[in-house]
Amino acid sequence: PYWYETISLLRKEFPGCKVIYDVLDFFEGFSDLAKNKVILNKYHQKLLQEADLITYTAKMMLEDSFVPSHSHYLPNACNPMVWNRTSKGNKIGYFGAIANWFDFRILPILLEKYEVDLIGHISFPIEEHPNLRTLGVLSHQEIVKRSEEWRVGIIPFLDVPVTKYTDPVKLYEMMALDLPIVSTDLKEINSLCKQIPTEIR
Repeated sequence: PYWYETISLLRKEFPGCKVIYDVLDFFEGFSDLAKNKVILNKYHQKLLQEADLITYTAKMMLEDSFVPSHSHYLPNACNPMVWNRTSKGNKIGYFGAIANWFDFRILPILLEKYEVDLIGHISFPIEEHPNLRTLGVLSHQEIVKRSEEWRVGIIPFLDVPVTKYTDPVKLYEMMALDLPIVSTDLKEINSLCKQIPTEIR
């Protein structure tokens, strides 16, 4: 929604240009955007009214009327040629943002028996453990290389608004890596499991 003012200027400069509004996330669920909730909602509603085409990534957005009924479902995806590993290991891996939707309660349980790699920006302090590796933000190629040491990929998300309306890109990327996936019980992921034969628990 932040782009609304820029889009308005471009439409004046280039009359007749088309606007596609791709609703990727439930922006109200991001803590760093909460202070701008009112203006973001205003821009969101204006884009829903003015866009020539509206797409959305998570089915729950339509079910809960976050997008209008004439919107088009366009789930996330990835390029399988990028996410292609050549070997497998015995560690557990996660990549992506690690913020207030990440269920940290799972870590002590996993670390009792397994080595765990966490890749991505971490918003909160995590207690050090000999079985835990926090690797920061890595490129796609670096993630693929690191995943050759993994046995399982995890998506340990809390059931909160931002995850309720999320179609995790990492889910597709882990499938492309041929990683068995262990995820918390989220409706959007459960819906995908019914459509795609994959090993998600």
